[in-house]
Amino acid sequence: MTNAFLFLLLFSKIESQDSEIGSGNSIRAQFLDANGNGRGIGVFFDSPTNCGIGFCLGDIEIPLNKLGTDKNRIWTIQQDITSIKLYCNGIQIFDYDPQLSTNQECRQKWSLNSSILKFNELDTATDFYREFKTVCTNLPDTWTSVQTETEFPVETGTTITVSCLEGFINTGSKVVTCNTYLYRDFQYETLPYCTLDWTAVGDKGQEINFDIRSTPLQIHTDSEIGSGDLIWAQFVDADGNGRGISVYFNPSLRYEIGYCVENIEISLEKLGIDKNRIWTIELENTRIKLYCNGMQIFDYDPQQSTDEKCRQQWSLESSSLKFGQNTEEMDTASDFYREFKTDWTAVGERNQEINFSIQSNPLQIQTDSEIGSGDLIWTQFIDSDSDGRGIAVKLNSLPHYEIGFCNNGIGIPLDKLGTDKYRIWTFEQDDTRIKLYCNGMQIFDYDPQHSTVEKCRQQWSLKSSILKFGQNSAKMDTASDFYRDYKTGSSLPPSSDMRLFYEATLQRSFRELKAKFHYFNSTYNTLNKAPYVGIVFSTILHPETY
Repeated sequence: MTNAFLFLLLFSKIESQDSEIGSGNSIRAQFLDANGNGRGIGVFFDSPTNCGIGFCLGDIEIPLNKLGTDKNRIWTIQQDITSIKLYCNGIQIFDYDPQLSTNQECRQKWSLNSSILKFNELDTATDFYREFKTVCTNLPDTWTSVQTETEFPVETGTTITVSCLEGFINTGSKVVTCNTYLYRDFQYETLPYCTLDWTAVGDKGQEINFDIRSTPLQIHTDSEIGSGDLIWAQFVDADGNGRGISVYFNPSLRYEIGYCVENIEISLEKLGIDKNRIWTIELENTRIKLYCNGMQIFDYDPQQSTDEKCRQQWSLESSSLKFGQNTEEMDTASDFYREFKTDWTAVGERNQEINFSIQSNPLQIQTDSEIGSGDLIWTQFIDSDSDGRGIAVKLNSLPHYEIGFCNNGIGIPLDKLGTDKYRIWTFEQDDTRIKLYCNGMQIFDYDPQHSTVEKCRQQWSLKSSILKFGQNSAKMDTASDFYRDYKTGSSLPPSSDMRLFYEATLQRSFRELKAKFHYFNSTYNTLNKAPYVGIVFSTILHPETY
């Protein structure tokens, strides 16, 4: 006899059917042959709950410890050559061999081949079903921002390590198990849940343990320019002495550095048009720096000020952070804050020499340039004798790349670049080959030693120790925003954190349940052709079960 499986998830509709223990609801699944002869299995949610095997056994009590306390259950019915098996959430309820029965009709009925599945008209517990599967094909769509390095599909029983996208933290289980006997096909102690690695700004004037000298601060805002909102971050020492940085969202956006400068205009081109912004404040040695979405707003040294109070206040150690409030004004813009952690470095002045060997450490660059902008990536790899060669990517409407001394004007297919303007470019050079990737898609894999151009072969055989982002009288790197040594499991740079924050907020505000399962009819053919799963969804979805 062909193996047959049926999954039934009692995820009952609250408004009309409630398959709690004692509700009186029932599962009544019948398996018929081509002549309409059949047999069935029933589960009866009386108190106690019991089950039956048609023509064979009735009133088999199901122990409560096998049912669990959650009314949302998956029931698996399996018939193989010798036995019928019933599972609830993967826990076996029975394993019965009809051919061992003394009842001839029991033996005869369960020896028939079945071709039709029917839910009896008295079935009040089952609304949906699905095919049984022995593999997990991906993480559930509803696990927003959860990721894994595991390659799918995987067999049931496989353990999977999960993590969150950069900018999020996992407050649930870090390891899950593929278990297709369970709803959503995964087993875990607590639901993996990625929440933003941010803290909501609470009462203004409240002291928060935070040392700006050891840890840069990031603040998220969604204030419109011209709203009149205010960022006011104060850094306080152990004696209560403090100084702060303010940003005013007036029509002409301005900033102040406490005791030092005030009413300094901020160029609107540094802010972009999206109201969701990440502000980064750094205090390192003697300098204060402010960035908006990775664009530097200022880099100021209070010790160069002629104002003694400015020099004195910003030389103090800080132990606390406050979002300011007094009788005249209050921070109304700061929504969330966090410690700033990244392994990316902002690209500073072009042609600046950076200690970096492309042969030892693949290079990653982040850009947010649109296709068609005409922006240029221009990386130069220099040896100890100042001989250098570079790679350039021009983001015209028809993007192309050049490999210094080797080729120029090679087109890049648009489908390799994607539609999102945030891109990570990875440059690799091993003993003989140069490779470039964009968001993991290979742009080229080139061997200079196969070139007919001697200078190409010679220049790319040199060892490099210096990296430059190029500039000369004719052209300049205008696209590269951040760079770092390449590491697998890459995190996103600060300018992309803003996008992640925005997308995650949208995703969390509205989750759409995708209809992946067939609504069952009163009969369903081909039970012997494939296993099936039956599912009933609740009209009220809780986070831990969604």
